[in-house]
Amino acid sequence: MPDRLGTCFLYTWFSSVRGDHFTTSDPAWIGHVGDIRNSGDDYELMRIEGRVFSPDFPQPPDTVPLWNFWNPERGDNFLTSQPAWVSRPARDGYTRFRLEGYIYAAVGEDRTALNSFWNPRTQDNLATTATGDELYSFNGNWGQYRTEGFLLPEIERVTSLYTWYSAARQDHFTTTDPAWAGIVGDRRVSGVEYELMRIEGRVFSPDTPQPKGTRALWSFWNPSRGDNFLTTQSRWVRSRSQEGYKRFRLEGFIYPDTSPGPGRALLISYWNPNAQDNAATTARPGEIRTLTSGWQQYRREGFLFPSGQLVRPNDITEPLVPTKVLRGDREFNGNGPDITARLKLVVSPEGRHAIAKIYFLAFETKPDWSTTEATWERVVYTAPPGRRILALASPASSEVRFISPSAGFQILFPGEDLADVTELIKKVSANITAVLQFVPKAGDIAKGIDASLSAFLQGLKVVGYSGNTVSTVVSLDGPVLFFAIVGDTGGNDISDDLDPKDDTRIVGIRMLDFEVVMA
Repeated sequence: MPDRLGTCFLYTWFSSVRGDHFTTSDPAWIGHVGDIRNSGDDYELMRIEGRVFSPDFPQPPDTVPLWNFWNPERGDNFLTSQPAWVSRPARDGYTRFRLEGYIYAAVGEDRTALNSFWNPRTQDNLATTATGDELYSFNGNWGQYRTEGFLLPEIERVTSLYTWYSAARQDHFTTTDPAWAGIVGDRRVSGVEYELMRIEGRVFSPDTPQPKGTRALWSFWNPSRGDNFLTTQSRWVRSRSQEGYKRFRLEGFIYPDTSPGPGRALLISYWNPNAQDNAATTARPGEIRTLTSGWQQYRREGFLFPSGQLVRPNDITEPLVPTKVLRGDREFNGNGPDITARLKLVVSPEGRHAIAKIYFLAFETKPDWSTTEATWERVVYTAPPGRRILALASPASSEVRFISPSAGFQILFPGEDLADVTELIKKVSANITAVLQFVPKAGDIAKGIDASLSAFLQGLKVVGYSGNTVSTVVSLDGPVLFFAIVGDTGGNDISDDLDPKDDTRIVGIRMLDFEVVMA
């Protein structure tokens, strides 16, 4: 899975043979949780920790570098931001070998702490965001000794959970595997024929970090019984095989069975002693023809992501202009800037509004590192009279990061401001909004797109408008279709007033429809 432009995921692998945890952003170690990789000893991908700023981009302000070290005598990988270590190429038998990225030095909204632990029994270091039983190689022998820093806020993805049934095998099979996506009634052959019986709902994607307060949902297979088995039960997910079943796929993450909420559906496990078949479903006996009165409920696995109704938010078409100088002067001098823009939806306390919380950071990529940062809040949706929003029912956060191109002709000929942002929004989004809706990866949206927009849909398209150069940047997740942003301009870039003309700014934000649960 490709990482987001300008950021990358940290992956934690574990070798039970070597007794070694290895946490890295190296593209060669990207994978799916549960993958097995051989590097002298078998390593299993245990967890996607979260996001760091990419080591291939400039270091953002208020961050620290995160380095990996290796000790061949101990067979131990060691990840740290500690200055006494990262400033030296070798120390205490460990050799520095890879910069993994940059993480925040201080706590902040939605940031996740990366903590270091030591296991004296196995002589192993571990850097992780996990708590409790979220990491099943993490037991009572570990002691925390340091917080390395804080990872970026997470961007959530959800994926559908499909239940298939084979009459020949008398087996229910419930999965999020994209190869098994379909429409109810579809038929597939996997040794024997399966029919798609039900779309259960949505779970958090297995290819992104585990959201706080959720449980991992795993699939197992028993070839002698011909039975698929889906569960969140700890004693099962800690084991690669048990009772003739082999663990083969992380399906995603769901809320625990103690956490009901608006629009959430309860996933229940059933057993049929006659068919020797497990089934995990949100249906009740009789709701699908294969789940009859002969089935026995034995476990509540947890709650799926809520379902709701689509609403059309307002686009943000007013300029959002940062004015604060955090370091350097007000001029980027054609050195970037390196820009991060983030939008997160929240529900107002009384439930009347969906509010967009917008974050913007721009910094020069060379000395004197001119930097500006700002936040804004804007109402993007208001519930109809007499109704209120109980919960958001689709992923709520979007983010982009890119390095802005240098200002164009306006360096020589200072021009007018962007003439009409509504025309930009109309021109770029008219042909792609429907196609992009809820699509998790940029590569999935190539078909049916106007050819003139193909470069734009790869991630970035630069469009010149009279005075300023506007970068329109597609978000791959959440409620934002794209951000339209001006980075470098012809004169001073960081505004000293609220007039947006010839200043670094967010020009506009094109929103996608999103789901809400309303009362």
